[in-house]
Amino acid sequence: MQRRVSIIMPCYNDGQYLEDSIGSVLAQDYGDIELVIADDGSTDEFTQRYLRELDALAAPRIRVLFLAHGGPAYARNRAIEAATGDYLLPLDADDMIEPPYVREAAAVLDAEPRTGMVYCHADQFGAQTGPWELPDFEIGRFLYVNSIFNAAMYRKLDWQRAGGYDESIVDGPEDWEFWLSLLEFGLRPHR
Repeated sequence: MQRRVSIIMPCYNDGQYLEDSIGSVLAQDYGDIELVIADDGSTDEFTQRYLRELDALAAPRIRVLFLAHGGPAYARNRAIEAATGDYLLPLDADDMIEPPYVREAAAVLDAEPRTGMVYCHADQFGAQTGPWELPDFEIGRFLYVNSIFNAAMYRKLDWQRAGGYDESIVDGPEDWEFWLSLLEFGLRPHR
């Protein structure tokens, strides 16, 4: 039985990127996916209009939450509360994922109970291009330098156990703090 994957997408004035980001979600070769977009109080008209139109379509696999501005951790937590999946994959509104990512990451979580977060190699696009040179995970170094980007898949039960993302962190690195919480449970990363 395939587990549902909820892709959670915080969005703050990122309307110009949404079509590509959402397209990358819909191109996944995994059957049971939902996308929960949490608009974090966007103020630009283009983003507001795009999200209202998307919401009006009532697409069965896409939901849009309209929130007051609270920051990325707040938006992620609200999207996760609304999510119905067993596995979660945060994806920023200006990021994209390749078609096999969800399938391959979910297979790792299915097979490895001690794995807490699954991530991949990443490429930069836009102002900077090419591979994003993140160091391999090593716990001693990870305490000082985050080497796991935010688009890593994990179990919703682990998010609940960790108490979610720390909403007092409003301008990064809320994802790093969250990964440290999962490591405290004895879970390990897999790239």
